[in-house]
Amino acid sequence: MLEQIRTDMILYNGNIYTMGKPSKVNAIAVGGSRVIALGSDKEIFKLSDKKTRFINLGGMTVLPGFTDSHVHFYSYGLSVIRVNLAKCKNLKQALNEIKKKAANLKRDEWLLGRGWDKNYWGLKDFPNKKDLDSVCKNPCAFSGHDGHSLWVNSAALKIAGITGKTPDPRSGVITRDADGNPAGVLLENAVELMTKRIPDVDLEYKLKAIQAAQKAALKVGVTGVHDFEEDDDKYLMLQTALHRGILKIKVHAAIRRVDFDKFNELSLLSGIGNPRLSIGPLKLYSDGALGSQTAYMFKPYENSKSKGVPLLDSRQLYDYIRRAESSGYSCAIHAIGDKANKMVIDAYNRMKKKYKPVLNRRIEHVQIIRPEDLPALKASKAIASLQPSHILADRDTSEKSWGKRSKNAYIFRSMLKHKIPVCFGSDAPIETLDPLIGIYAAVNRHHPDDNRGPWFPQEKLSVQQAVAGFTTGAAFASNTANVTGRLMPGYFADMVVLSDDIFRMSKNKIYNSKVVATICSGSIEFGSKNLQ
Repeated sequence: MLEQIRTDMILYNGNIYTMGKPSKVNAIAVGGSRVIALGSDKEIFKLSDKKTRFINLGGMTVLPGFTDSHVHFYSYGLSVIRVNLAKCKNLKQALNEIKKKAANLKRDEWLLGRGWDKNYWGLKDFPNKKDLDSVCKNPCAFSGHDGHSLWVNSAALKIAGITGKTPDPRSGVITRDADGNPAGVLLENAVELMTKRIPDVDLEYKLKAIQAAQKAALKVGVTGVHDFEEDDDKYLMLQTALHRGILKIKVHAAIRRVDFDKFNELSLLSGIGNPRLSIGPLKLYSDGALGSQTAYMFKPYENSKSKGVPLLDSRQLYDYIRRAESSGYSCAIHAIGDKANKMVIDAYNRMKKKYKPVLNRRIEHVQIIRPEDLPALKASKAIASLQPSHILADRDTSEKSWGKRSKNAYIFRSMLKHKIPVCFGSDAPIETLDPLIGIYAAVNRHHPDDNRGPWFPQEKLSVQQAVAGFTTGAAFASNTANVTGRLMPGYFADMVVLSDDIFRMSKNKIYNSKVVATICSGSIEFGSKNLQ
């Protein structure tokens, strides 16, 4: 019984928002990994003993720990420890950064990284292999900002055996120069032609990346993630981290499509596991991405004949959903373009026989969707897994690629009006792993440095709705709403301490709020020195 658990820690004199009832209290008692009680300072002090640690919040704000509902966790860790081009403002800066890193390479050693964005750099065309050749003789490969493209040099193309005679793979594109030779960028499934030739790193290196990702997550108040990593050693990494005691946050790990048969044979169903590491939904891709104009659309992109790239057709989508749900698995399907979203919605609604996997259906991103398709999305009973920070990064790219259709992009408020359940994430490393930036984006719908003001302001959310996406919404998506997402007796003591009360401060200032401390399962994992 909770009232018999010893009180290890009391946080008091604070603005503690529970995301439950009561909605706000001044103090909270923690015993072991769980919340014991909430109330006034006087009420909670009665639960203490001589060994209880008291933390005076001094009026600071406490929220349930944030959960990022869509992250590529290992890849995010790699972005921390490898070459990251995301902060380079143009091609010249990127090449200078690559040149510096290339200077320390051993013979035949690969140089790897990510984060370039031709749209952000103001390039009409993709960067070229010759650009990389001028600064790096070793084989090198850099994943694009959206994760759906790979920029490589001539040395890498030679190792992979990609020439002018290499045909484009199904649902993939090898960009080519005027002579038909590979130009240096691979799109969608063509990326696999290269990645299978890049030497893998050992488990210890991968665990180093996991630790780097977790450290960064804790620093921004993230106590849980829904992991959509695609690395072959994904499950080995996470299990090893768990058994070694490295894993502090809660990881809900999706199943890769290539691993589905193995999981099915062993009946390792969605939802099973323990609080710190559980099996998530089956991840599928229905189309590409906005940045590379491979998201699948009803009408062509502006100033183009292309409608994007479907990665699964309607029959394949239905067959995967039927097979998965009939076996007890839920699906989480990547859909960016409006036609891709309609295809996924129709495939879900086509299911006549209703199966009941532990987890709910999901559509990842729902980046652009026709308003007339929202009732069908509601009928499908799928959760819309959304990434608000894309609003800040993709405004110009969206208008350039989709024109007036951009009014249908990131229509979060419309989804809530249709009572469609939503959860929020970052899609890191594509965007920054910082829920406060995501909350800011959902509430304000413009970058703080953008003088144009809100982008389609009718779709702005309240702070309460935005926070819910990273707390209660995420908990609903992982079927842990009875133990996470709120600060209530019996729930895990996952908390984030903020420098400001984001519910009362100016909405335009949320971007500048700071995470003071992060508590996972009752243990202060970041900012212990900041709590007295």
